[in-house]
Order: sequence, then structure tokens, then C-alpha cells
Amino acid sequence: MSHSSNISKDFLPPYSKTEFPHRAQLIPKLWLGLSIATLLLAGFLSLSFIIGRAPVISEWITDPLWIKRVLIVHVNLALIIFIYAFFCGLYLLIPNQTPRFRLQYVGFTLAVLATLTLVLTIFIPAATPILTNYIPILDHPLFITSLLLFAVAVIFTISNSRLYQSKMNVVPQAPQIIPKVAVPALQSAALLLVLSVITFSISWVYTDKNLIPFMYYELVIWGGGHILQFVNSATTVAAWLIISDKLLGEAPVSYKQSRLLFVFFTFPVLFAPFLIIDGTSSALYLTGFTSYMRWGIFPVVSVFMIVIVWKLIRAKAKNTLPDSLFKNPYFTGLLVSLSFMLIGFVLGALIRGSNTLIPAHYHATLGGITVAFFTITYFLLDAFGKPFPSAKVKIWAAYQSLIFGIGQLLFVFGFAYAGSYGLARKAFGSEQIIGSTEALVGLAVAGFGGLLAILGGFIFLWVLLSSIKKAPNS
Repeated sequence: MSHSSNISKDFLPPYSKTEFPHRAQLIPKLWLGLSIATLLLAGFLSLSFIIGRAPVISEWITDPLWIKRVLIVHVNLALIIFIYAFFCGLYLLIPNQTPRFRLQYVGFTLAVLATLTLVLTIFIPAATPILTNYIPILDHPLFITSLLLFAVAVIFTISNSRLYQSKMNVVPQAPQIIPKVAVPALQSAALLLVLSVITFSISWVYTDKNLIPFMYYELVIWGGGHILQFVNSATTVAAWLIISDKLLGEAPVSYKQSRLLFVFFTFPVLFAPFLIIDGTSSALYLTGFTSYMRWGIFPVVSVFMIVIVWKLIRAKAKNTLPDSLFKNPYFTGLLVSLSFMLIGFVLGALIRGSNTLIPAHYHATLGGITVAFFTITYFLLDAFGKPFPSAKVKIWAAYQSLIFGIGQLLFVFGFAYAGSYGLARKAFGSEQIIGSTEALVGLAVAGFGGLLAILGGFIFLWVLLSSIKKAPNS
């Protein structure tokens, strides 16, 4: 296997030379493939969402429930399957002496089954759309089953000693993929993912089953949904550390510094389930989890952002970064991802009331996560012996992050602008009321941005297929 990448030497390789390239790479590749496939499907389904919001055209759609079903499946594909399948793929690349392949195969099989059943619910008219926060729901047994299956699949996958191991013995002959500095981020994400499942379960027990469906699901999901935002942030930081290690030729922080920061990030959240002590309808539960997310994520994540940017500036001043940075997919991907995370923090602080500023905020954050995962995919293709087949493909990979980023930025800006003029969220088709010219302009900008982001997704697919099919022999 040949590597054109400049990867840090601080790695954690555990497998024998013959075992790692086959069994140990296969399951991560399967999870990453599932993740990318669901993202592309989610992008395709988002066309229906864009149409359901588009001025004039939306008035022709007299059945907004169909669009809401599509939207809910789109969101679950993009926010649940895509993110946590990708996380599982990265997590399984952490070296481990007892990888439990059989349990991992079972987990992946359940994940595929969960994804298929999730998509099928679009075509069930009896599946009532419930636009709850964090995880929107179709009130149907098949949809609920699909989410439970996926949760079990993820738990099976992360249930091994990777979750807590700290001693990483170097085996020089083993392939090197994940830098050691990113491991605390992935371990934090895994631990908090387990905690979110525990919180969902406790909330389910403590929530009154006689509530109307919207309130019932909103309360069940509220606590665990907030913890999932910590998982998303930790996984994104892991991606930044891998990408910046690639660009800088060294980790931006030490392993000990990374581990300490993620102790500060993770430890307070471990007490979050105690917020359910007074029930899921209490002020402690409803405001407590919001405060956790508002004050618990940005401090540590901001430290990583500042350090990475500072190290890049210093490297640029020393002329140690690669040439033609805006033609380098690792630089453009990191730049766009960091920018979106910053925009997400700013928009989150500006939210007042329930309007389209809220989806603008989480689409900014999702944009940062998605671009980070795009870029890590390019990194992993190289690590797996499938580098960019030509300079042209590499340049388009760099432009892909910029095109997707500009599209997502227009989408976010359009929604934020329309929301600032009172456009209600969660309204589609004939339900949508456009009360001002400003809201109309905002929606038009958001629609154009959405289409541009989808174009960026298609370019990513082209780069991916070009690298897989036409990569030079190792």
C-alpha cells in the first residue's frame, strides 16, 4: 500500500500486518459506505423539501403531510444514520487487540436493516409526521423500530475496549491511519453516545404515555437529543485533528492535551441524566439540558478551533504548508468546516423564539460536520490505497468543499434572513405563509443555496467514484 499523505507518526497500530488490511479495514469501510450512501439519499430527498418551501411552487402542493414524511426521513438520514455511521467507521479504525468482529458484523447488518425500514416509512400514509426537535418522528411502529435497530447496531459496534483503552503499543509493521491525538475525541463521542441512549431510555420510562403524540415524543427525545449534539461536536473535532495533522505534518496539540480537554468536555455531561429526577415535564429537565448544550460545547470546541487556526497561520508564515492551498482539498475542507461551526455558534446565540433562524443554526452546524466528513473521506481513500487519480480530480475535490459550503451558506443565510422577518419553521406547501417581501427573498436565496449544495454533493460522488475506479496501482 502506498501513501502520498504526510501523516503524523504518533499512531496506534495494533493488528498484525496481514490481519489489518482485510478484516479490520472491511467493517469500517462498510460503515463509511453506508454513511455516504445515506447522505447522498438524504440530499436527493432534500429536493422535495426545497420544493415544499419554494415560493409559488409550494402553493401547488396541497398535501404537506407527504413532504413532511419525506423531510423527517431526510433529517433522520442526514442527522442520525449519516453522522453515526460515519462515526462508527472512524471509531473502528482505533487500533484494538480484541476487535470482536462477529459483534461488529451483526451491528452493521442491523444498521443496514434499520436504514431500509426507515426509508420505507415514506410510503406509509398512516405514518403521522411529528416534527419534534433533534429527532423528528413518524408515529408508526416501523419507524420507531428502525431507530431502535440503529441504536442497537451502534451500541454493538462501540462495545469494546476502544471505549476506554489508553495504552497504545506501537507495532511498526502495521498500517497507520488514525493519529493518536484524535482518539480522545472519538472515545468521548462514543461514551456520550452511550449516555444519550441511556438518557432516551430513562426519559421514555418517566414520560406520561397519555400525552398527545407531539408532546410525548418531544419530551422523550429532548434530553438525549441535546447530548447527541456533544457527540456530533466531538466527532467533528476528531475530524479536524486528523485533517490538520495531514496539513501540518504534525498534530496541532499533544495527545495529553487532547485527552485533558476531552475530560473537561465529557465529565460534566455524565451528570446530565440526573436532570430527569423531577420528570420530563419539569423545568429542570427542559431548561437544564438546554443550558448544558449552550454552555458545555463551545468552550472546549473553541479552544481546538483557535489552536488549529493559530498553528495553520504559523505554518503559513514559516512556508511549511502545501502550495496552492485553495486547490488543496484538506485545506478548503478544514476552512469551510471551521467557518460553519463558528457561524453555527453565532446563530445559536441569536435565536429568539420559534422561527427559521433555528433551522439556519443547525444547518450551519450540520454543514460543518458534513464538510469535515467529506474531507476525512478523501483522507481515508488515500490511506486505503485509493488516492486522487489525477491533479484535476484533486482540484475538483478542493472546489467541491467550497461549492457545497457556498450553497449551504446561502441556504443558512436565506433561512436566517426569512426567520428574522417572522417566517415560521416547520411549515410546508400550502401551510406556508409568506408575510413579507423579505421572507420571500430569504426563501429564494435558501432554495438556490440548497441546489448549489446538492451540486457539491454530486461533485463529491464523482470524486469518490473517480478515486475508487481509477486510482493508480499501489
